[in-house]
Amino acid sequence: MIGGDGGYVAVGGPAKAADLGALGNRLRGLKHAADEAGVPARAYFEEGTPQSAIDLARKWLGPDNVRTFPPVPVR
Repeated sequence: MIGGDGGYVAVGGPAKAADLGALGNRLRGLKHAADEAGVPARAYFEEGTPQSAIDLARKWLGPDNVRTFPPVPVR
């Protein structure tokens, strides 16, 4: 996803922690692509996402580039 400032954004929830290896590969690719384009890379995770996934994202993207958001109600 492309953010309003042109940065590259990953969005996910608790299921992202099911395969941390795959998540790490995706985040590494996101960071590499963002660096190549000269834009920031960020990740947003739904509250309730296991800390292991959030910590992995912070490792690859930096702590200031990882945020959580409240669950979106299903209608």
